[in-house]
Amino acid sequence: MASLIKNVNSKKIFGKNLLDLWLENISKVADKIVILDNNSQDGTFEKISKVDNLICEQSNLNFDTHEQHLHSELWKLVKKHAKDGEDMILLLASDEFIDETLIKNKEELISTEEPTRDSYAFHQVHLWDKDKFRIDGSYEFKISPRLFRYRDVPFTTNKLKDGIHNSAFPSYVQFIKNSSIINSCIIHYGYSDKKQRQDKYKRYKIDSLIDKNPKLIPFTAITKLMKNYDVLISRNEWNEIRGLMLG
Repeated sequence: MASLIKNVNSKKIFGKNLLDLWLENISKVADKIVILDNNSQDGTFEKISKVDNLICEQSNLNFDTHEQHLHSELWKLVKKHAKDGEDMILLLASDEFIDETLIKNKEELISTEEPTRDSYAFHQVHLWDKDKFRIDGSYEFKISPRLFRYRDVPFTTNKLKDGIHNSAFPSYVQFIKNSSIINSCIIHYGYSDKKQRQDKYKRYKIDSLIDKNPKLIPFTAITKLMKNYDVLISRNEWNEIRGLMLG
């Protein structure tokens, strides 16, 4: 599992320490955790440095101007510890959580002895409060490839882009053909309360973050539908889930 993080120890979700909850969540599925800390000043680096099976280095690059450069540095750190063609890499942000489906089916899906797929995509949902997620605009319900087999290749053969909101994934991932969709959610908590959204609006000036009438649906709308499908689903089945959920 690999992640780029910054100042997570000072953040809370629903009154609880985000870093503690995140580490507890990812530890259920990751055998090894590789983290690039972006010069945290809130004790994040000191806390994660004490975690077993966690490898962490720091970078002082400015996130707002060099986000993709930081992801490239993270990939170089992954390359020091991953085995080509064997290890599966789960790429998450520090405010993204995995659900129980991946945890329960980890051995089958991430087996190196009998590998079944080289890439897995997940349902991606953006929580907008404790039990609802948003489905309009750039927050739409979609699938995202987050679990993929490690290859000893550069992050990209192209020039790294400056600024923010550029790809965080090694470029080869988009060309993997032996892939599937896991009937499992990557849950993004970064917009899950009003204060977080207001803070991000002040930073990024994205009007949708303060939209007074976002389109929200209960999180149970997806979890109930997921129970009717197998762990691995086809694109047609995913479209069916999406259609039923959106009504």
